Amino acid sequence: MSIEEKLELIEESPVKEKFRFLVKAVADLLDWYNDADLEEGAQLVLGLKSSFPWDSVRLANAEKLKSRLKSVLTSAAGQVSGYHKELALATRQLAKSEFHGSGKTRQIHFGNRGDVAVDYGLGFGKAIQSKSSFAADKASIDEMIRVAANQLTGERSERETPLPKDRRVVDVTIKNSSNPWPETALLGPTTLEKVRSRIDHLVRDYKSHEARSRGKGYVGFFSLDNELETLVDPRISKLPRSRISSHNRVGIDFVVKIRWDTPRAIRINDATKSVRQVTTRTQVRYLPGKTWWDGYLRTMTDVLLWKPG
Repeated sequence: MSIEEKLELIEESPVKEKFRFLVKAVADLLDWYNDADLEEGAQLVLGLKSSFPWDSVRLANAEKLKSRLKSVLTSAAGQVSGYHKELALATRQLAKSEFHGSGKTRQIHFGNRGDVAVDYGLGFGKAIQSKSSFAADKASIDEMIRVAANQLTGERSERETPLPKDRRVVDVTIKNSSNPWPETALLGPTTLEKVRSRIDHLVRDYKSHEARSRGKGYVGFFSLDNELETLVDPRISKLPRSRISSHNRVGIDFVVKIRWDTPRAIRINDATKSVRQVTTRTQVRYLPGKTWWDGYLRTMTDVLLWKPG
């Protein structure tokens, strides 16, 4: 089915008009970029041949237009990609039933408990902070993971605080094939351990975006240790609204999914694999000792799975 045929299926006129605008805008951007690219190429060729007239102003204009278009594309593509991903995640849940055989359809929420949240039934659910980046540098991806983890604590907004039985999911897509994350330079394959350890560091050791003197937010998981038994939020001691839910003395706090649009070369078990997704789980676990009082709590991040490209 063509785009025009799909547009005709839309009954709401304002929605149809917006889709038509986006389709036309993308076509215009392509035309303008190609025109500027041809103009730049033509003037550069003429400039190399002194016997042919060439216009330095036309060359400068073409270069400026291409530069502006690249800037606009980076910004627009980043915004559209983020919303596109949120809707893709939600669409997968559109007609699925709740767990436990209730027969009810799962509810989907936007901008509440996360970018996307899904109810599984009986109080269980999933709160997702979804991020996408066209950036070429490692630092941008690091910051996205930090911010998403910070948001899932509810430290930035009460509205973004997941429910007690929500699994908290950080879902980051790297859309630039030249981004070296988790390395600082793209010199070859990375390793599964470097992916795991980088996520572990970012999720457990990030700093609150608020001034630490204000006492809001937390640094690391161990500020939650004393609350594991009661599942009480350490910020509001009377409310059972912890950021973790413990079961058999294991508290799952963050699941982090890293996706690559262009599969990443990763060394796994002494072999280089083409990988499009790595999923990790960070949890607070009670490790027993010889006697119950010898036991202690430890925070750890493990690789749950990886998917080939």
